[in-house]
Amino acid sequence: MAQKLAALNALLPGAAGAIAGAQFALARKISSIVQTIRLTFTYVLSPLASAALSDGNEVVARIYSYATRISLVVALPVCCALIGGSATLLKTIGGGMETAVWALAVLLLARLAEAVTGTAAPIQQVLSRYSSQYVGSVMGVLLSTLLAVFLLPEGGLMGMTLAVALGLVVTAAIPVVQLHRQDGLQPYDAPFGRVFGRAMGVGLACLAFGFGLNYLPLALGVALLLPLALAGLWASCRFALPLEDRTSLGRVAQVLRLV
Repeated sequence: MAQKLAALNALLPGAAGAIAGAQFALARKISSIVQTIRLTFTYVLSPLASAALSDGNEVVARIYSYATRISLVVALPVCCALIGGSATLLKTIGGGMETAVWALAVLLLARLAEAVTGTAAPIQQVLSRYSSQYVGSVMGVLLSTLLAVFLLPEGGLMGMTLAVALGLVVTAAIPVVQLHRQDGLQPYDAPFGRVFGRAMGVGLACLAFGFGLNYLPLALGVALLLPLALAGLWASCRFALPLEDRTSLGRVAQVLRLV
């Protein structure tokens, strides 16, 4: 993070570099809300996959698919609500920050892609060779570096944002490809398509309502953004997940009336 801010400050002259650096730092911090979803699954999935390995790859594959569906239905509505209401959110932080709307949207989309594909990384830690786990990280860093070289300083804030976002996506996506090629595992069999379509419907509704918040008085728009994200999260879990997935959440599903 510090290296990316230093690059912006070094490549963009004077106040422009400082402003771009502050905007990038802010956009990345907000987008990290979605990143926490992936980290949660990383901590939980590795021991689960390790315990299930003795039962064969079929059981691991079910865990992999289940975690990917859960990650999708949680991350998508939250991401869409934040993108829609990003102008309101940035205005509350400080004057001039609202110009980082597009940078925030790009980083949120990258974090969404990371959440949907990032469940592969803990599975790979259990199944694949130790050296295979570094391929995605190395390729992601190389891509970010090369893009930064080509896009900066002319690209400014958006140039750095695109470089970082694409690096994140590549880092998360490569383990998915590796698991498919090396172990024959992929998490996108049925009912993933149906889950994705329904979650996308909820996400688009959150996006539309989020845009609507930008036309309300600032205090009211900010106050409604969190309830919007939570409502979208509940609707996505309730209507996108199959009954079996919702039932497996146990007491949580009952308390939240998901079943």
